[in-house]
Amino acid sequence: MYGYHRREKFAIDVGTYMEGRDLGGNVKVLKYGGKPDVREHVGFGQKPIFPNYWKFVRNQGHVDFLIDLHNGEIVKRKEKLAAFLIYGTKNPDVHRGMFGKVKDYADSLPCQVASFYEPGTPYVPAGIDQIEVELLPPRISLQRACEFMNGLVGVLSRT
Repeated sequence: MYGYHRREKFAIDVGTYMEGRDLGGNVKVLKYGGKPDVREHVGFGQKPIFPNYWKFVRNQGHVDFLIDLHNGEIVKRKEKLAAFLIYGTKNPDVHRGMFGKVKDYADSLPCQVASFYEPGTPYVPAGIDQIEVELLPPRISLQRACEFMNGLVGVLSRT
């Protein structure tokens, strides 16, 4: 899914590219079409609320994995990091070992991608594993970002 933040043009360009590709019968690439969520200020340890976001996801039918595509500000960066991903799941037993496969894929890339794992996170509905991808241009080109996303979808679809 892409386009949740309309100002993230780089992520929208990658998502638009992916939407035009045949990624297999069980893969959907969707531009976010729900209402924007109002940012809720919650206290430490409380669950942030994104009701419109998750309603949009649930309305798509059965979902095993959700890749939520974003991009950081396009600025000159000193670090070499091209992207990072955060793999969140409420129940790590549902897709046991999947984070390891995703991390191995990210580590095999010619660009630097940091991978983080959040097992038992309360922010993701049960049964869905969410991979939040933050692309960091100009350290990653549009072409390389599209290749990265194609490969990530390939890893997830081999389950």
